[in-house]
Amino acid sequence: YYRPGEALTVFLRSERDAWLSCFYIDVNGTAMQVVPNSFQGDKSAESRIAANVLRSLPDPRRDPFEFRFTVNTLGEEVLRCFALTADPMAHLPAALKGDGFAPLPADIAARLTDIFHDVPGVLVAEARLTVTVGNEPATPASQEN
Repeated sequence: YYRPGEALTVFLRSERDAWLSCFYIDVNGTAMQVVPNSFQGDKSAESRIAANVLRSLPDPRRDPFEFRFTVNTLGEEVLRCFALTADPMAHLPAALKGDGFAPLPADIAARLTDIFHDVPGVLVAEARLTVTVGNEPATPASQEN
């Protein structure tokens, strides 16, 4: 549970070398690609995650963005990431080739799982993180009377 003004950092790790593609779906259902993105010089190299190396998203050393919640983001937001055992770029539709931060066409956003699982000759892992953003004050998990 997050409140307006707070920021989200996600930590990712893969058991094997992988190429990462991550998408942020906001409270309105708009999806945008955050990895790879246009801020990364070599998108293929920047989206690669080495086996057993912890990576943060966003990474303050390489990512000029943050996931900061506001009063306009109250509700549920989702981060979806796909890790593939080879670079998928040659097999992805143009909308997923790494420009990032622009709304994805609705038909592409709705088919992300199929698109990545249709890449030939790779193993695919998918992870989803759902975040709730609200204004309620903090309450203790349990109270003594």
